Amino acid sequence: VFILFYFTTPLVFILTLYFADLFYYIKSKVEAVLDNRIKKRLNYKEDKLLFGDSMSQYYFVFALISNGLLLFVIFLIIKPLTDMIFGFFDIFQIQTIFKLNFLTYDAIFLFFTTIFKIFLFFVILKMILIFFSTLFSHFMLFSNEVVYIENKIYKTSILRIPTSKINYVIIKQNILEKFLDIGTILIEAQDKNGLIKISGISSIKEKNIKIMERIKFDLQKI
Repeated sequence: VFILFYFTTPLVFILTLYFADLFYYIKSKVEAVLDNRIKKRLNYKEDKLLFGDSMSQYYFVFALISNGLLLFVIFLIIKPLTDMIFGFFDIFQIQTIFKLNFLTYDAIFLFFTTIFKIFLFFVILKMILIFFSTLFSHFMLFSNEVVYIENKIYKTSILRIPTSKINYVIIKQNILEKFLDIGTILIEAQDKNGLIKISGISSIKEKNIKIMERIKFDLQKI
């Protein structure tokens, strides 16, 4: 077993790196195609784009891990929960008193496993939607405006904020987000009510600097 572990661990590590590299290569190609389509849709030329990215997959990974742990815990408690409920029914003779002969141990176990499978299906569906929604959503800065395209698969919304109308920009990050250089940008604009919140932005410090540079440039023209 030790020898098998010794030889398979490097192989698993290499395969993980390979598929991660392949994933990001495909992701970059998809983003390039999406960027070109978005620029054509917004009638912008190549030299007008200062940056443009899909949203960070950080929140998807966090949701994937948290939901995976939740599913694992639920799976572990199915049998103990079945034992407890069947034991309760058996102690108080529920099946005999109320003539509920279908409340067997196997039936109760099947009920909980069915609920678990239904929950698993919706979690997988939710993860797929979050992944593609994050991939197809874009945060872009052109020479005169910030553009945020939120793609929820079933609905797409486009938010366009002229840099000349931005009052201020706030970066919001927790400790982990600071380490990964991702986070949320809050924008107050003259023609918008309240703060505009855009989450899941990668390389957030660099993008914030570029946005502030455009705001200063617009202010100097006034």
